This record gives sequence, C-alpha cells and structure tokens, in this order.
Amino acid sequence: MGQGPSEARALSLLVVLSVLPLVLGLGNEVWYGDPSQYAEVARRIAVSGDWLHLFDNNGPNLNKPPLAMWGIALFVKLLGPTSEAIRLPALLFGVVMLIAVARIGTLLWSRSVGLCAAALLASSLAFQVMVGDPKVDMALTAMSACAVWMAFEARRRPWTIWLAWLFGGLGVLAKGPIGLVAPVAAVLPEAIRHQWGDAGPGTLRSRLWRLQPLGLLVAAAVVYPYVRATFEQFGAHGPSEFLFSQSFGRVLNQSEWHNDTTPLFFLHTGLWAFAPFVPALILELWRRGVALAKSRRLPWDESRVIWWWLGIPFVAISASSYKLPQYLFWLAPPAALIAARALSDGAPRALGWIWTGLGAVAAGALGVLLQVGFPPRAFAVTVAWIGAALAVTAGARALSRRLPGLARPAVLAVGSMLTVELFYWTYLYPTMMEFQPGAEWGELLRREDPAAPFVVYSGCEQSTAVSYYANRPAIELTPEQLAASVRRGEVKLAITEAQNLHALEEQGLVAERLGELPYYPTSVPRGAFLNARTRPETLTMQLLVRLRVAGP
Repeated sequence: MGQGPSEARALSLLVVLSVLPLVLGLGNEVWYGDPSQYAEVARRIAVSGDWLHLFDNNGPNLNKPPLAMWGIALFVKLLGPTSEAIRLPALLFGVVMLIAVARIGTLLWSRSVGLCAAALLASSLAFQVMVGDPKVDMALTAMSACAVWMAFEARRRPWTIWLAWLFGGLGVLAKGPIGLVAPVAAVLPEAIRHQWGDAGPGTLRSRLWRLQPLGLLVAAAVVYPYVRATFEQFGAHGPSEFLFSQSFGRVLNQSEWHNDTTPLFFLHTGLWAFAPFVPALILELWRRGVALAKSRRLPWDESRVIWWWLGIPFVAISASSYKLPQYLFWLAPPAALIAARALSDGAPRALGWIWTGLGAVAAGALGVLLQVGFPPRAFAVTVAWIGAALAVTAGARALSRRLPGLARPAVLAVGSMLTVELFYWTYLYPTMMEFQPGAEWGELLRREDPAAPFVVYSGCEQSTAVSYYANRPAIELTPEQLAASVRRGEVKLAITEAQNLHALEEQGLVAERLGELPYYPTSVPRGAFLNARTRPETLTMQLLVRLRVAGP
C-alpha cells in the first residue's frame, strides 16, 4: 500500500478539512438541554473553585462525572461564559482522539491507514455531533482511545501500560466505569491468549503481569477524590449511582432509567452515526464474517483488539435498559479503524459511487430542508448550498483520480459529508438557535440588571442556557413569591409567559416588557419544528419583564 509523503499530506489535509466546520461553529449557542446543563455546572465550578462537589440550578448534581465539565470550567475562567468555552474542550478532546486513532492505525498497519482512519472519523456524524452538541461523550471517547493507544505502545515500550491505566481512570471520570471497562475488554481477550507485545506465548501469569494489573490502583487513585466527594454529598447513594446504577445497572436492568427501544436500536443508529464510512465498515464486517465461516477459528491476533473494542461494548449497550444515540458515538474510533483497514485492502469501485450518490442525495436534502423549513428567504440560499454540495462532490470525485493510495477513497468519503456539515454548523444550527435564545436573554439580563444574583423564572420552563450565558444561577418563583421579592427590592427582572401576566397583576405587580422571544422547548429538532407550517405549534413565547409594585 502507498506510504508516500503526498499520500500522508493529502490524508492530513482531509482531517483538517473535516474539522473545519466545527471550528467555524464554535461560537454557536448551545441548546437548553444537556450541553447547557453541563456548562452551568462548569460555570459554578469556575466561580466557586470547588472542583469535586458539583451543583446546578436544582442543587447537588450527580448526573455525570466531572472530566468534561472541568475542561469547560477552565475555559470559562479564560473566556467567560461563552459558547467557545463550552465547545473548545470537546474540540481539544477530539483532536487528542484523532491523534490516538492515527497512532493506533500506524502501530497496527501503516501511517496511511492511521491517517485515513482519522480522516474518516473526523468527518463522521458521531464526531461532529460530539463537538458541535457537546456533552460528556467526547471526553470518554478520547480517554478510551488513548488507553487503547498506550496499550499498543506498551508492546514496544512496556512502561506505557501505566499510562493506559491512567487514561482508563480519566475515562471513568468522563462517564463512569465504561471508560475503564471498554479498553480492558478490548485488550484482554488477545492478551490472555498470548503474551502482550512478545513473540512467545508465555504463561498465563506472565501474560497477565504484562498488563500490569496493579495499574488498577492508578485508575482507582484518579477516581477516588470524586468518589469521596459524591459520598460527602449524597451518602452511599452517590458512589453507588456513579459506579453502578448509571452503567452496570442499566445493562442488568437494575436502574430506574428505561426507554422503549429494541436491542437493534444501535444497528440503525450506526447507519447514520458512522456516516460516511459505514459502507466500508459493512464491507469489512462481511469480509471477516465470510473468512470466519470458512476457517471456523480465531487465531491470536493483536489487531483483533479493534474488533473487541467495537464488539463487546456494542453488545453491552444493546442490552441496556436505556438507549440514546450518543451511547454509540464513543465506538466510532474502532469503527473508523476497521473501515480504514478495509480500504487499505482495496476499495471496490462501488464504494466510490456510493459516496458520490451520498453527496448528491445530501445536496437534494439540503434543498428540501431549506424550502420546507425556512422559506421565503431560503430560495437563493438553497440554490447556493445545493450548488456547493454538488460541486464538492464532483470535485472530490475528480480529485480522487489524481490522489495516491488511501487518499483516493478517503477524499470521496469526506467530500460526501463536508458540505452538509459546513451547512449544518454555519447556517442551519444558528438558524434553529433563534428559537432558543439563551445568549440573547443572557446578554439582555446582564445589561438591564448587572448586579442581580439570579435569573428569575415565573410560570414558564427554565433554561440552563440562559443561566449560563447570564452568568448567574436560575431560580423559579411563584407569583406570590415573586411579588414578595419585588417588594423587598430583591428582584427587578423575571422571565415569564404572556398567560402568566394576569397572575402577576393579581399580586399587585406591573410588568414592563423588555423583550419577547420564541422558545422551542426541546433539544431535538423534530419534524414538526423543521416544517415552517407546523413550527408555530411547537413554540412558546417567553417574555423578559421589568417588575414594580403597582400604585402611585
């Protein structure tokens, strides 16, 4: 396979181009849901200086461990409560993950395979969403990838196995025990069959010792301060929830979290989450399945770690009582490595046509979405975006004929997604955020009452996005409580809805409207919202009002 510098440069450029839409979208507002909740927890960390005891607007927070929130808190200290402060940690975790994937591919096969895997991964919807809609999944994915990377490095430099345990511990701090269990489950099946990184099989004891099981103490030392903090806040329930209920409890059906999905949920989720490289992934799954059926044996192979890394967690999350698409995202690194390896064995011409067709379909989808969802201003924009998508797809196909080795199929895959992702993060996402005006409310609140200690809600749904951008916690008050606070001079501004104004008047308050903005009360852009005709049915109107007591 090709190893020339021109191939490496082309693949490296594809990685940069894939990340570009996310860089351009760093300043986009965040939804009111999980991303803003974690951002508000991080803002409180930055303000209080308490990095272990987590709080949000509802009090002590045990929803997720703190690693991703620590990253946001650091940037809040540097940049203030901005959108960039929320997304930059996810982007940096993503860059670390891409480096880890490229290095794993290099150690197992070649530099070209590693860079190809990184390019496919960076262009995938899973990667894009983990940065653009930042939760805790990118931190988990990056730490897991680094743990596997260090395990492979330990074949030549045994001391790096201690770093693998360290990254496993950080993975636990990202999203619970899965951050350690997944890398161990990936490496262990091959490591106990043959001495890790050695020509000889060795004894079972020597095989296990090669992995330095005492490294578990390193992971435990990383996790212990947070476990202790959860015990201080929640008693025994804190460590139990963190270490069992939110992970193993869901697989064993011993968690209060349940939703109505089937074990096949992640199969159809993978079709879009692993786009654009899912055709190559399916190709390699087919090839390996046929080879296994013929040979009926699994000889020892350290590169099979990638398959265990994908397969074992996939089975576990498919058995979980609660499933969300982002639970699959952190399996994108092994999936991209498998896809890149498939392409290194020769990409069938059909894959090129599939990616070309995907780019053409994406162009049409952009046009339909704009015409249905955002008329009448969208016609000229529609023509421009359709033309751009078709031009990029055609250009990628023409360029692929001139590129060497793995850069040829990779440019087709990346090209099929690039315009769509650029469109989403620079146009569609900001347009949709006009209906969740967190930053606008936050700026208005800071300007109209810079000294207020709280964002006050009365008679409408709270938004942690407003709380974060306003740089103050939010509280909810009944009309009676609000009237008492206004009379004591504690509250001047409140966010409410028009139907609640009468209740405020009954409490003797006069409300002066300072702003009125539409509010879309969910983090998922459903069909009814994306259709301009039905969108008004999904919106509520929120008011920012200045309050005073009625009378002379």
